[in-house]
Amino acid sequence: MASTYRWMENCLALNALQDARTAHLRSLKPHSHILMLGEGPGRLLEVLVHRMPSARFTVVDQSLGMLEQAETAVNASEYDSERIRWVHGDALNLELCEEPFDLVTTPFFLDCFTQDQLTRLIPWIAGNCSSGASWLLADFQIPNQAGWQRTRAKFIHRLMYFFFRCVTKIPAEKWTDPESLMIESGYRLQARTEFNFGLIRSDIWKREV
Repeated sequence: MASTYRWMENCLALNALQDARTAHLRSLKPHSHILMLGEGPGRLLEVLVHRMPSARFTVVDQSLGMLEQAETAVNASEYDSERIRWVHGDALNLELCEEPFDLVTTPFFLDCFTQDQLTRLIPWIAGNCSSGASWLLADFQIPNQAGWQRTRAKFIHRLMYFFFRCVTKIPAEKWTDPESLMIESGYRLQARTEFNFGLIRSDIWKREV
């Protein structure tokens, strides 16, 4: 899917996914060591390298094609690409062996995992972060409130999970809300913005000092 992902995103979601990725950037102070998980074709990375030009980045994706797209996008800018570490691997079986990160981004990443996998993944991510670290999270969700928005979201989720399980072999069959696991890992929600009638949410979380 890597070669057509940007085109598909633009056709199906217009700017909604990028708006969710970048919704809370204005409230972020500069960070020095950033972990980007499931970055995909690099749309958030393109923005962050301009906003935080002195930061170091570790960009992780299981798709080599997505990593290549992200690297191409950054190379087209004036950012020093030597400050980026590209990691082709599965976050569930990864050892980073780096100093703690002070910012994590997971754009449309956590919603690809099962409950059991998130129970392992989220504490592992938190364990690689410093106290006071921030976490930008963007995911598809199912709204809590009853009504047509919830019914619509459930229908879209069924289609999306069927498609991505067939095409990309993601393990999840349905969305698992990561909120309780984030709290258990020491993070507290700072702000939340919803898009597309509640189908998409964008959060900023902060780890307690």
